[in-house]
Amino acid sequence: MIYRVSIQNKLLTDQTVNDFVCPVCHTPGNFVMRKIRQTSRIFFIPFMRTTSDYHTVCPHCGNKFPFTAAQYKSICLSGPEQIHQQLHSAINAYVLHQKQGLSKFSERSPKSSAAAAILAFFLGVFGAQNIYLGHSGRVLISFGMDILAVLMFVICLLTKGTGMLLFFSAMLLAANIYWGIIDAIRIASGHAKDGSGLYVMTRKQFISRNRRLQNLTR
Repeated sequence: MIYRVSIQNKLLTDQTVNDFVCPVCHTPGNFVMRKIRQTSRIFFIPFMRTTSDYHTVCPHCGNKFPFTAAQYKSICLSGPEQIHQQLHSAINAYVLHQKQGLSKFSERSPKSSAAAAILAFFLGVFGAQNIYLGHSGRVLISFGMDILAVLMFVICLLTKGTGMLLFFSAMLLAANIYWGIIDAIRIASGHAKDGSGLYVMTRKQFISRNRRLQNLTR
């Protein structure tokens, strides 16, 4: 059966902060503080409701600045003299956090993300992606798990022992397969590093993340 899951957004409250200067594009404008209620639905039946989206959008540069519930409440309850300062402080904290997060992607690994992802998905049980990316420690762990799994399997066959050894052997191999699949997902999304600590990503991912960083630092 195919389930259709959707999220419905409903605006609960908003408050306009007039003549606020955007910390990113440095252009004054009217910023609308929005509180959105999000309801998850299966077909038309709501099954989970949360109020989790608090944000404002710069009317000029289009950057969206999210807030925590505490920040939103503090800004909305501020007086006319403090509301600009509170909003400026909250946006600057978000921009600084984004800059710190994106700056780690400023350099790109020479390793091919496509090759690494394929190795991780199909040969992850042997730790092939770690060999390619230069993670020697992970290679030893992966090989160690494989060798231990094979030894358990052989001992179980030779001694005609209980299925416990066979179970542990299968669990070790399954753990390596799972490790490979997770690595493939991380590599494909551009969040995996090579042995030198550089992120393995496609050219498109590299350009996109640098553009986001430039938008926040202009």
